[in-house]
Amino acid sequence: MLEALEAARVIGRFAARGESLLDVCRVAQGMPLPPGSRPDVADLLLDGATALVLDGHAAAVPVLGRAIAGLLDDQRDSAEALQWLGIGCWAAGAVGDDTSLHELATRLEHRARQQGALGALSAGLLVLAMSELLGGSLAAVRAHFAERAEIMAAIGRPADVGELVVLAWRGRETEARAAAAAVTRYATEHRHGWALAYVDYARAVLELGLGNYRAALPSDPGNYRDNPFLGIVGFPDLIEAAARCGERDVAAQAAAEFAARALPNGTPIALGLLNLSRALLADDHAAEKLYQDAIEQLSHCRAPTSTPHTTCSRRWEPTPSPSAPASNLQLPASAPANETTKPAATSPRRKPRSRSWPHRAPPTARSPDACSLAPAQWTTTSAKSSASSTSHRDASPSRAAAVSDTRRGGVT
Repeated sequence: MLEALEAARVIGRFAARGESLLDVCRVAQGMPLPPGSRPDVADLLLDGATALVLDGHAAAVPVLGRAIAGLLDDQRDSAEALQWLGIGCWAAGAVGDDTSLHELATRLEHRARQQGALGALSAGLLVLAMSELLGGSLAAVRAHFAERAEIMAAIGRPADVGELVVLAWRGRETEARAAAAAVTRYATEHRHGWALAYVDYARAVLELGLGNYRAALPSDPGNYRDNPFLGIVGFPDLIEAAARCGERDVAAQAAAEFAARALPNGTPIALGLLNLSRALLADDHAAEKLYQDAIEQLSHCRAPTSTPHTTCSRRWEPTPSPSAPASNLQLPASAPANETTKPAATSPRRKPRSRSWPHRAPPTARSPDACSLAPAQWTTTSAKSSASSTSHRDASPSRAAAVSDTRRGGVT
């Protein structure tokens, strides 16, 4: 059943009747283990994924947590264990466990390389790159995606989400739009629905960085709902885009849905991003407390959010007075470079943040190596800045043996 689950996840919205993730999970739910049987890692992964789809995060998080803990303790090097690692990465992303996600992704990449398993290696590089993105190392993200692109090209995949994500974070507007169109076209032609969530995520990154808030709204919010891995980092962008283009009902609905995921997860990154999202919809007094809570929560992420802040933060920049001449504007001084942050002049993800300044041109794109800052870091910078701001609205704040074998093998 794990193979069927993975196939349904790949197909996504292009699934035919009986092939969808919902269909597979309903079948799995009807195949419980015999009474008294002790579930192994594969059973926990299947039961947790099934609960996530059918019952929501509150029901799934305890089971997936046990599955992730089992995977971290499992040192087997078999092909079966490799498959479990891939699904375990998805599970860790779904519950917002960025520490376990990075450890499992690193292990998946290492073991797949040892075994010469190109499919697993390409998947491992994708997950590891996204984990490094949360950690703030854009140079590592680019390196992992570049290697994945070589593998994809070797098997006849001309368009891949990795290049798109990197281009969006670099603010390379023309190239990013072309890559998004290419990935969408390939995904549609080959029934790779999973890739469409990455297209929406990359577009949101790009458009928020350019101040195009309405364009940053996803083409289909269901892409984030159906991809729990991206839900933790995707929903905050959806909420910000909706709030900033005046779609407050959409933003409030998305915030409520995000809360239903983040609160049961209870991880620092999930709770921190939730509070930042809620602050966009709160009055000034409530927003300040939400920002302060976010600072505390995000300081406990795998990425060291207490590192010196640089001007790479896409979520915040000082608000000029509407009457102040542009020549009086000054950027904050860059912080000293270290392993996770480097001095930078202008970030591709900085954007106009005050409605009184609609004429400000978006910044030019820069090298990705010059801006290495985690989402948790740029949101923490936002929280600190916004908490002391006159009005938070002007601040851009910016997861029996036979029965067991059938459950693991089964339908494809």
